[in-house]
Amino acid sequence: MTYFWLVFKLFIQESLIMKNSLKLVQWILHLFIIYTYFLIYAQFGFLASLKASSDVNLVKQIMPFMLLGALISGIWIRFFPPKKIQLNLSVSFILAFIASIISIYSFTFNAYLICSFIIGLSVSILTILTSASLFNFLRASEIIFVSAVSTGLSYFFCNIPMIHHSPISIKASIAALLCIIGLLNCLMTDYKAQKKSYRQIRAQSNRYFYLMSALFFVVLLIDSYSFSIIQNNPHLMKFSWAKDLCLMQGIFHLLGTIVAYFLLKDKNIHYLISLVMFLFCISIYQIGKENSFIYANIYAIAIAMYSTALISFPALANKNYETRIKLTADLYLFAGWIGSGLGIILGDGKTGVSFYFFISLLVIYLLVLLASSVLKSYSKMATFFIMSIFIQYAYSNDFIEKGRQVYINEGCINCHSQFIRPNTKDVINWGPIRNNHLKENPPLIGNRRIGPDLLNVGLRRSKEWNELHLKNPSEVSLNSIMPSYAHLFKNNNLSGSYLIEYLQSLGKDHLLKRLKVIKSWKAKGKPSKNGKFLYEQMCIQCHGSKGKGDGFISKKLMTKVADLSQKKYKFVKNKVDLAQIIKFGIVGTSMPGHEILSDEDILALLDYCLELQN
Repeated sequence: MTYFWLVFKLFIQESLIMKNSLKLVQWILHLFIIYTYFLIYAQFGFLASLKASSDVNLVKQIMPFMLLGALISGIWIRFFPPKKIQLNLSVSFILAFIASIISIYSFTFNAYLICSFIIGLSVSILTILTSASLFNFLRASEIIFVSAVSTGLSYFFCNIPMIHHSPISIKASIAALLCIIGLLNCLMTDYKAQKKSYRQIRAQSNRYFYLMSALFFVVLLIDSYSFSIIQNNPHLMKFSWAKDLCLMQGIFHLLGTIVAYFLLKDKNIHYLISLVMFLFCISIYQIGKENSFIYANIYAIAIAMYSTALISFPALANKNYETRIKLTADLYLFAGWIGSGLGIILGDGKTGVSFYFFISLLVIYLLVLLASSVLKSYSKMATFFIMSIFIQYAYSNDFIEKGRQVYINEGCINCHSQFIRPNTKDVINWGPIRNNHLKENPPLIGNRRIGPDLLNVGLRRSKEWNELHLKNPSEVSLNSIMPSYAHLFKNNNLSGSYLIEYLQSLGKDHLLKRLKVIKSWKAKGKPSKNGKFLYEQMCIQCHGSKGKGDGFISKKLMTKVADLSQKKYKFVKNKVDLAQIIKFGIVGTSMPGHEILSDEDILALLDYCLELQN
């Protein structure tokens, strides 16, 4: 808190040096209204109401129209830069006002569709025109100051609990009022360009601008994807944007904009974006786990930092107005709308952040860095990237150790072994063989096997499958005698999460060996007559009675369950491939194996699956 006060005090001192107070206040108010309209109405209000609808597909049906509106207006501005800035901004505020009013009185599908389109249309014009125009009216230092203050105040305002958690009608009313104020402020602002040139920023090439745009795209995609999941998951929300935590989130957002101000003032936007990625890496995966409150605040700081940069970066482009507005339009359409829209759609309906998706985006981010010819300037960015991976790895190991202790405390060793008997069917079912058990303290070999061996369970079951199974074993595995461990997940108990992390770690270093075991197996003999019976016992929970992937468990899974009634299965070339999937599942997914079944029963299930195609 002392550090926060020192940073805030320094920021206040900086603000006292600024000149043109009235003009700065007008632009701060202008940006504050645009950002607040987008946050409190478009994101926290409109989008939240779509997700709260009984129609689970409403987000995917309506959001494309918001993107369409943004693309239409953005492309129009890009190719036909408007000369009358004041007129276009005023019309956009009126359109935004209309969308807000519709949301107060109508909740039909058509109303949602119209509002979505108008929001995209109006916000796109407001953001592109405003950012591209700032260079004409303000000095470089003033642009950064206005961006930081308006962004910080907007996030703080939107995180006031009584506003953040108000119903959509209240948020729409606030948005409508802000549009009126924005229109009046717009009409009273002098839009005559400064005669004096304030080109204090070194001119950058278009290639540099687009490389930075690609980095912003990755940042916005990660944030929108993650925030969409958090906002749609009550368990994650209570650790971040719950009513009693909102105001603190607003304060940390404010701190993030102040940090961004000092970094941007020293022309360190490269380090700012790297720092944002670093903070994302150490925070997003930890929300919902131990010390979640700390990580949620780190996440809030990162969001505010890149949001400030997203305004000032294109505004500081040392180009003529026409070129700057084209670059700004490209940045906001590509990173702002396509990046965030794609993130929202990909995150819709998910219960957790996909590790592989997150890592894939980090790899893309690194490739963009390597594409830059200014490698020296990006050296610290690569350092941040490497550090984030190591920190994530360190936290993961901490959870694994805690999970191992839960495994011991709950007596899992009484029913499950962690030992593959050589030269037996264990090698095929549970392999590969590992002989590192004597190095463990204490060793968890086990002397009984009532349930399956768990030496390599991380290669055979996904996190979400393990969680569902631990909470209600008989729901996932019919007639299972394993007791429920739902108590490990109740009342903010993190023991269940630790246990899952431990189970997932078992065998993770032996993936290639496991895949080799799977590919070497082929079913022998003739099919038994148990196909339909086995399907109803082991498969119907996820795939449904007709194989359409609509079983009662399918709704609890992040990924869509395969439709077995399709004429052709994806990624399955022949019956051997299908038999291997039935026997061993699909590594890295929630499709479990049926390792204990005989070859004859596997072939019977295969034949029944092929019957479902007809």
